[in-house]
Amino acid sequence: MPATSAGRLSDERRRALLRPIALIAVSICGGFWLLQMSAGAGTPDPMGWPRPQTPIALGMQVLCWTVLLLWVHAGRGAGYLAALFAAGDSAAARALAHPGAVRWVVTAIVAAGVAGLWLRTA
Repeated sequence: MPATSAGRLSDERRRALLRPIALIAVSICGGFWLLQMSAGAGTPDPMGWPRPQTPIALGMQVLCWTVLLLWVHAGRGAGYLAALFAAGDSAAARALAHPGAVRWVVTAIVAAGVAGLWLRTA
């Protein structure tokens, strides 16, 4: 869990948290970018890419959603994110300062993504 003091993360803890999150984000974005470049696509929309890039991109997206849900529901992700939100100044951040709220919001975001993908491919 992140160490907080008076609702703030220390600079050291902020850097320690930011490095893995930044590495994960850059890796995922880089993977999608490389896939887009290999498709020769001018758009970031994978539904317009040729095969085999489209199914690979959809598989990557489903994998990312699955890992996120597992981390939040079966791992320590909900408690970790709740502790981070507890350090926030806004009412919205404080509303997410409980692991149950984080689980609900993450599940809703993934469900919206799945619904959008389903509507797009239907």
